[in-house]
Amino acid sequence: MDDDQIIDAILQGNRSAFDQLVKKYQKEIYWFIARRISIDADIQDIHQDVFIKVFSNLAKFKRQSSFRTWLYTVTMNTIKNHYRTKDNSRQDKMVAIEDQEIASEQNQETEIVSHRDIEDVQKIAKSLPEKQRDTFFLRIYQNLSFEEIASVMDCALSTAKANYSHALKNINKQLTDGPP
Repeated sequence: MDDDQIIDAILQGNRSAFDQLVKKYQKEIYWFIARRISIDADIQDIHQDVFIKVFSNLAKFKRQSSFRTWLYTVTMNTIKNHYRTKDNSRQDKMVAIEDQEIASEQNQETEIVSHRDIEDVQKIAKSLPEKQRDTFFLRIYQNLSFEEIASVMDCALSTAKANYSHALKNINKQLTDGPP
């Protein structure tokens, strides 16, 4: 069954269909959260909260995007809300990037993806400003299109591309020059 059929079954009261949906996406969502968060207890809490929110709000899913895109939107919001309620003083710096030219993105992506020590790349990526970090993880690890990323992050397509480009540049710079 595809996602729409599973969702229809869930909305008609079939609880085992929700188990099927969780099994399909639980590892993917877990690893997305784990790449963003380094505290195991927080990863577990957020992972559980995501699927509770999905179950509770599935009737509100309007199917204007794919279920996967909506699921990542729920995940991103759950991560943000978790830290907002856990520690109101913790604020990631956000970089407003609009309509910037994207140059040599393909070469940077190839360099980063082929980098021998993927742990270094992940560590550097976790230190990026929030929007760049989220865009990078959604693109590289979750293989979302820029259109899907823009939808998940509620921004313009050009902003998603610019955030990604800046993430690549920052990661490449740190891989080449070392940490500042």
